[in-house]
Amino acid sequence: MGDPVAYFEILGLDGPKLREFYTSAFGWKTEPTMAAYWHVRTSPDRPVEGGVGSHAGIEAGHVTVYVEVEDLDESLARIESLGGRIEQRPIDVPGGARIALFLDPEGHLIGLQQARPS
Repeated sequence: MGDPVAYFEILGLDGPKLREFYTSAFGWKTEPTMAAYWHVRTSPDRPVEGGVGSHAGIEAGHVTVYVEVEDLDESLARIESLGGRIEQRPIDVPGGARIALFLDPEGHLIGLQQARPS
């Protein structure tokens, strides 16, 4: 087995505003570590997974964090009410999860993932 993804960062101009956005959108727990920087705990019992590849139509590379949610539509509505903007409405990935993309209040592209029922 390879080395797992162990950490992520979402940094912007207004750290306190981004912290409030993500804790309100996903119920993440945070604790301050430095001025305007917080350690994030998304879930105490689930590992982080990831992927790598190419996508037609993207000129420059990017990093996208996908957050697993219970209900994509409900989460997108909450995100919009908090100042986020939907970038891609939900789609089904063949053989995989249902996903969507949004931009946070500073324009960071973040993914959402809802697992399909078994």
